Amino acid sequence: MLKGLNLVPFMGVLKIGGEKHGCLENSVKTSTGFHPAGGATVSDIRLMREVVGAAFGVKASGGVNSLQDALAFIEAGATRVASRSAVAIVDALRE
Repeated sequence: MLKGLNLVPFMGVLKIGGEKHGCLENSVKTSTGFHPAGGATVSDIRLMREVVGAAFGVKASGGVNSLQDALAFIEAGATRVASRSAVAIVDALRE
């Protein structure tokens, strides 16, 4: 599942498979993790980054349960991560 986020609206052009699409979004995100298949995977984030390029943000949501997960998603191209474990992740970062 791919969802556009309307965080800072602007009219841009997103190319997918060589086709241009008008877009009022500046970021894409994975599913929330409530789907039976689970949340984001590192390979999902790599693919999303490859498809949208550098002009769009990529948010990993669902599947980010530890500092190691967060760092892996960021290394794969995520510009934002969302997690129910955010406090534990920040605590681990401080250690």
